Amino acid sequence: MEIQKRAKQYVLSTQGDSNLVTSLFVAAMAVIAIAVSINLFSRITLVQNLNQMAQQVAREISLEGAVNVRVEQRLESLEEMYQLDTELEVRGNYYTGTRKLHLQSEFTVILTHRRQENFMGLGGDKTYVVKAAGIAEQYHKGHG
Repeated sequence: MEIQKRAKQYVLSTQGDSNLVTSLFVAAMAVIAIAVSINLFSRITLVQNLNQMAQQVAREISLEGAVNVRVEQRLESLEEMYQLDTELEVRGNYYTGTRKLHLQSEFTVILTHRRQENFMGLGGDKTYVVKAAGIAEQYHKGHG
């Protein structure tokens, strides 16, 4: 009982001694700062990983000159490596009725990743979109 009485007296003290209150405030702010830093770091890392994936897929498409099975396999291996689920869209100048790109034509890889985010009770479904560009380097016989 004596300890509780002294603690109550210390907290309710009007002598200007606010060390306890200041310490609690500083500790709370430190915890919030760490939580914000971790959240921000995870988002930055996610975007960097998505950019890396998009660039590697763009390079694969450049070499293949098409969006084919090899490109899809490359994307799957990258998704497994980075532990991300993405949607792939490739905008470019295709030969009619195929997924083959014209030689030396520019294309854009768009990767989309959706994840559920919750930070301090706030959040929801967040969509991340990254783009990478390339030029088709493969000639396809019978076209062009």
